[in-house]
Amino acid sequence: MNILIGDYCSAANESARHFYFNRARATAMAENYSCFGAGSAAPGGIREIPNTQTGAGATPAGSDLLEQAILSQHAAWFEHLRSAMGAGPIDLIELPSYYPFAHIVKRMLGVRLRFVLHGMNSQMLAASYENHASLFDYVRAWHKLEQSSICVADEIVAASEREKTAFTEQLSHTGDVAILDPCLFMPRSLPWSTGRGCTRDDREILHIIYAGPLDGIHQPHRLTELTPRVRDYEVHFRAYGPSLKFQSIEASEIVQSIAPQIDIPETDENWWDIEDPEHTIVAYPGIANVHWIPAYAALRGYTVCLSDAAGCKRLFDDRGLTYYRFEDAAELRPLPWATRVQNAQRLRAAAQGETVSNASIEMGERV
Repeated sequence: MNILIGDYCSAANESARHFYFNRARATAMAENYSCFGAGSAAPGGIREIPNTQTGAGATPAGSDLLEQAILSQHAAWFEHLRSAMGAGPIDLIELPSYYPFAHIVKRMLGVRLRFVLHGMNSQMLAASYENHASLFDYVRAWHKLEQSSICVADEIVAASEREKTAFTEQLSHTGDVAILDPCLFMPRSLPWSTGRGCTRDDREILHIIYAGPLDGIHQPHRLTELTPRVRDYEVHFRAYGPSLKFQSIEASEIVQSIAPQIDIPETDENWWDIEDPEHTIVAYPGIANVHWIPAYAALRGYTVCLSDAAGCKRLFDDRGLTYYRFEDAAELRPLPWATRVQNAQRLRAAAQGETVSNASIEMGERV
């Protein structure tokens, strides 16, 4: 089967990138994957498709002005897709739900469509600081695009149980939705980025950081709520991630207007190399149905503080990881080195286990 993955596979969507790569490795003998390889070197198993288009091309039309504006913002994505259409025979095209243009793509290619739920933009936008009334029509336009994509999908799969539940409830979907193994979104191997470190004075600085998109559903502005739980440290807050932009409003500006104590660095790349796991806690206060960055943090030796509403909480619980709950009142301090090593070992064993290979093959066989 020849599968075209309609995504950039860039570091900005790291969990989706691992999802594609893990499946390609596990099913390389049975399926041929092609992917938009802009900005990332794909390993063996995925054939990269370079962007050969030089013109801007025509942007597909939406039914109203706001839909047209959203489609125009992603004109480069459609341009890249046109360059993939001549890449060879395609049996199935697979699109992540954060590109809700599947109805347009299926009409362009005329092939079977798989829709992978990995965060719905209308849900993210609706949660992005509702004091901004200008969002309403914009959210509605995204929602209409998503509904059109869902209606034409031949197959829908969800990245977590929470994602499936939210999808069926908020979009009133009654069809089948398969749930993927969360280990499919984990890296098979990841360098251990910390040693024991040195023992420092209890009065040292503690960094509490958030990593991921800066928007309302991930709620990075809530980091400062953890201040009363930090003792014997001077606490600094940082948020790493891309800023969601809707119309003329930057989400990063909203975060800093709500919580000016939070520092937002100019780059979100390699935050795990910038921070020190011995003196940093990676906190996730949000309600996203899929968000695997806390798991990457645990793999890299960081202490994690996790919201009960996080989509990856079940993964932490199922694998017996030690972490802080965002809703607790207990004192926050980095976990002991041995505990962090054990967390990383349990996650690494899960990511390298047979469940990854089996889930990959089963999803291909259903089609």
